[in-house]
Amino acid sequence: MNFWYSYINVMHGSQLLRNWRMANGYTQTQAARIFGFSQACVCDYERGRILPNIRYGLIIEVKTKGEVPIASWSDSLRPKFLNYRDSKNQNSSSSSVA
Repeated sequence: MNFWYSYINVMHGSQLLRNWRMANGYTQTQAARIFGFSQACVCDYERGRILPNIRYGLIIEVKTKGEVPIASWSDSLRPKFLNYRDSKNQNSSSSSVA
């Protein structure tokens, strides 16, 4: 079988949130006020201890103007690897096995 994998570098929401906050010069307390959350909540999101629910994820996406998309918080929504298979090799290997 001839497989090759291509890695897509997609940052997790916790990294994106921290990067957005630092790039804009906000403290966790200031970011918390922008989002309407507690500072402890922002801290937990940035450390990846907890994930925001859909409502909070959407608030973060809107308030950051899309820089921290809701899809970045869930591994199931973030593509990591693309699997490419050469159909000729797949067909020829399956016919040679039989």
